[in-house]
Amino acid sequence: MRRPPPTSYSSSRCSHRSGKRVISSLFLTLIYANVARVSLTLLYPFCCRHHNLYNSRGSNSFVIPENETVPALIVFGDSIVDPGNTDRLDTICRADHSPYGRDFEGGKATGRFSNAKIPTDYLAESLGIKDLLPAYLDPTIETEDLLTGVSFAFACCGYDPLTPQFFRVPSLQDQLEYFKEYKKKLIAAVGEERTSFIVSKSIYVVVAGSNDFTFTYNLFKLRKEMNMSSYTDLMISQASIILQALYDLGARRIGVVSLPPQGCLPATRTFFGGILRFCVEEYNYYSMVFNFKLQLLTLYLRGKNPDSRFVYLDLYNPVLRLVQNPTQSGINSGEFVLISFYVASIKRMERHVEMNSL
Repeated sequence: MRRPPPTSYSSSRCSHRSGKRVISSLFLTLIYANVARVSLTLLYPFCCRHHNLYNSRGSNSFVIPENETVPALIVFGDSIVDPGNTDRLDTICRADHSPYGRDFEGGKATGRFSNAKIPTDYLAESLGIKDLLPAYLDPTIETEDLLTGVSFAFACCGYDPLTPQFFRVPSLQDQLEYFKEYKKKLIAAVGEERTSFIVSKSIYVVVAGSNDFTFTYNLFKLRKEMNMSSYTDLMISQASIILQALYDLGARRIGVVSLPPQGCLPATRTFFGGILRFCVEEYNYYSMVFNFKLQLLTLYLRGKNPDSRFVYLDLYNPVLRLVQNPTQSGINSGEFVLISFYVASIKRMERHVEMNSL
């Protein structure tokens, strides 16, 4: 029997079929990133354009004034923006094997949970900073790399402290400790004045939450004493601690990425969508609940810290539109099932991270 059409807050049912550019939904794909390993170079013409957006302080988009530059891009979060930090750890959350990296030169895995670039690589490129944003733990990293930004993100991380603990990866709080270490390295390299400029003028992106919902709460039920409403409150409380701490460490231009429609991610559909892998409308609804609270949090932090630019980056709605109308973006349904999350990530970050009064 066919499931009824989804309600307005949820995406339509997603079909799944193999395609020329689609890699099978391996278990590791589900555990690590919930996204596809397809060539993002194929998506660049329609999802990675330059945008010159300068909106008011109340807007949810980022703009760089014409007379300002961005010295560095600095990233915290999970596998969506991890360029290889977890490859240095003893954890299952690694991307150091095939098919990862198959479309990079040489076809070798780089630690990115993709066959090629990840969204923050495209973002760094569009901002004119560099072609690839390196992992902070990359042993080959040089001083020049530090000056223009790194990613502290680790796959399988989340706002809920139980999430990284379960997967044996550094937490967001640990990522802030790495950031403190990073600042000391900058001071040693270029002095305190230049370091202060880099830290205050750089763009920061925080991406987390999907692993909390999909694995910690729904699959492994590590917070079974909580209902979903109280769990989103816990996540927001932890997000508030992290974001305020990041501000206290000198960050001012901070973009916080929302949850996508969790019910339509590959892992959710595989584990909870039945044999036909339907989108799970209830999980999409709770994504909206969390996102509403996250947006209020960014407004609160912006008011609390007047010289800050906390910006909420909406990922839910562009992903939802891609789920409902993949062909409008030039993607056939087989390709779309797995790549929509990446497409929207790149589009939203590049569109917004030319920062709103940042």
